[in-house]
Amino acid sequence: MSETRNLSALAEKVEGLDGPCRETDARVAVACGDIRMSNRSGSIAFFQEPVKKGDYAFLSGCVDGEDAAFRSLGSCLGVKPYTASLDAVVALIEKELPGWYFEVSGGSPESCAAIMLSPDRIKFADHCWDAATPALALLTVFLRTRAAFLRAKGASNG
Repeated sequence: MSETRNLSALAEKVEGLDGPCRETDARVAVACGDIRMSNRSGSIAFFQEPVKKGDYAFLSGCVDGEDAAFRSLGSCLGVKPYTASLDAVVALIEKELPGWYFEVSGGSPESCAAIMLSPDRIKFADHCWDAATPALALLTVFLRTRAAFLRAKGASNG
């Protein structure tokens, strides 16, 4: 349940952004499993799984708290630019929710919109009408949809 709350809170953060944010990119990478976080007694470290399964590569570490750790991680090249790149968000959707349908429109600044539909295109998943950029609109919708999908999956399993 905390995973769905984290995704929902992250969606709110993304929707409120005025432009790209590397710290938020890092939070998305951790929330979606691209990067693993270890927090032992306040010492936070981030790892990325390379080619060989189970063999993690150290990316970044910090002892100055979670916010400082994510700011540090945001400067790593291994973190994709989700808040800046529509291509990065599309690749994330194709990995996490394959077959789901989405549309993005980038009318004027601060009025970019995105919608997401289930793979059969019948069930409406979510929408975002007022994001600053198309990438932020689609990322917001993806995070909300992923949270709802995990919530529904948990309800059907439990």
